[in-house]
Amino acid sequence: MPAEFPAFVSLVTSPKGPREDALRVGWSNPTELLNVEKSAAAEFVPFLKLADGGGVAFWKDGEDQRIAHYDSEGGHEVLALDFVDFLARLGKPTKEFRELIELDVDLDTSTLAPHTTPKRVPAALNRKLTAWIESHSLSATPVKSADGEKLRKRLVDMAKQMLVDGTNKVYTTRSVFWSLDFRVVKRGEQWTATYLNYGKWYDLPAKYELIELMPALLPLMKSRKPRYEIDIMKNGGVYVDKGNELTLEP
Repeated sequence: MPAEFPAFVSLVTSPKGPREDALRVGWSNPTELLNVEKSAAAEFVPFLKLADGGGVAFWKDGEDQRIAHYDSEGGHEVLALDFVDFLARLGKPTKEFRELIELDVDLDTSTLAPHTTPKRVPAALNRKLTAWIESHSLSATPVKSADGEKLRKRLVDMAKQMLVDGTNKVYTTRSVFWSLDFRVVKRGEQWTATYLNYGKWYDLPAKYELIELMPALLPLMKSRKPRYEIDIMKNGGVYVDKGNELTLEP
């Protein structure tokens, strides 16, 4: 941890400060929100918790220790070049900075970062962070092939037909957004399929032929498992196990 960190914690949690909980200091596991392998947590260490589940973290960039923000949707960006730069921004926050870290009081960081002017974060550094996250990502690389596209269209057509038939009660064909969830499980040598409807799983009628598509789906999966969850969306995307096993996009 940076030498200034204990004093920073005291500043934002002290009863003598502007408010005892000016910022929520604490560790949280970032790997699920960023969808990265667990080993990445050694190089990406949160120290602030945010209301949406995201946070602010130390990111080990070679010999440098950047300060990065991440949110509940997997969004991310470099906030500051190092911790002293972060403290300088904290003392002279922009409106955008306040919103990102959920700061609604004024903090005097002049003794923690004396004579320090916040530096501009190069766009290349944000690209580097994105590349680092992608290098640790659990997500499968989107399949771009004629067979994959043909399969994607068949799955989306299946989901649309369920809406036409009224099989799924949550959405209709007129819904601005829809996302249908399916679960396929192998029992013995046979696959079974269910679909989610208002929080409960129901057997998927055979007429939708999802089981018939499994021989074509399996070779595209990143790994072989006895159970998969398939999400089919109105925008035409098909994601197996949140995209970690298979991603098919238009």
